[in-house]
Amino acid sequence: MSDRRPDNFVITPRVRLSFPHLMRPFVMKGSSDQTPKYSAMLIFDKAAVATPEFEAMRNLAREAVRAYWPGGVPAGRSLRNPFRSGKDRQGLKPLNGVGPDDVYINVSSRFQPEVIDQRKQPLLVESDVYAGCYVRASLGVYAYDQRGNMGVSFGLGNVQKLGDGAKLGGGRSAAEDFDPVEIGELDDMFAGTPGARGPLNDMVPF
Repeated sequence: MSDRRPDNFVITPRVRLSFPHLMRPFVMKGSSDQTPKYSAMLIFDKAAVATPEFEAMRNLAREAVRAYWPGGVPAGRSLRNPFRSGKDRQGLKPLNGVGPDDVYINVSSRFQPEVIDQRKQPLLVESDVYAGCYVRASLGVYAYDQRGNMGVSFGLGNVQKLGDGAKLGGGRSAAEDFDPVEIGELDDMFAGTPGARGPLNDMVPF
């Protein structure tokens, strides 16, 4: 891995992926910005929040503020915090996978991220990086002052899948639905199908 990284570059700890749009750009309904973007929500549990990687993210966010507003944030203005707490969502519509003790951020980019597996092999199928799997991501940190909104945000770089997890938002995987089947069991399963000899076939009138 190259050491020639920009100053605002950071890699997250192991996080849970939600609302992934990593293979095709997406426009959020109702958003003021209608530019298609690649995006995701990254969910940090207690263990992730306690890591040096998460502390590095906080430090870079603070540095971005100091660099953008060297004289301090203008009086009467407030900054949007990129780190959002699950506790703040009490009484609001639940977000998939976000618990009260979790922290989450939204990340996006106009450029498609590279998505790789644990062995650094490309993942090219959307179903490989689903809501609920575990990843880490490279991010860029920047401050902004646009259309009356001020704050710090994280731009999406690339994503590495670290492991599978329970899917968020409903639905089940095929592995959850079915048990393994031994070769000998297949003969028993098809023994009573139409066209095969046996009592079951005699009972079916078609």
